[in-house]
Amino acid sequence: MRETFLRSDGKTVDLTEQQAETVPLLTQKMQNTSNGQPLYIGEAMPGTATSVTKWRIKKMEYDNGETQPPTGVTWADGVSTFTKEWDERTSYTYS
Repeated sequence: MRETFLRSDGKTVDLTEQQAETVPLLTQKMQNTSNGQPLYIGEAMPGTATSVTKWRIKKMEYDNGETQPPTGVTWADGVSTFTKEWDERTSYTYS
């Protein structure tokens, strides 16, 4: 049996059942714009507190304000590693 896995970059990957069992499912947090579009998206292992530095956080970019779909993605402090704190998402520099 085949299953799909949604990657953090929005692409879907086909996995065998055995592979799907070994891929960790991540918890996601989102902060939306006033128009309801996602602005910040954080991912961490399930059960991770929002106040610890075990999150990776991306910020969505939009042309002409907050149009859909997003036109780009930037990462907190320019890295996609799990070294950020969700509660501090607005204090990071995104690139």
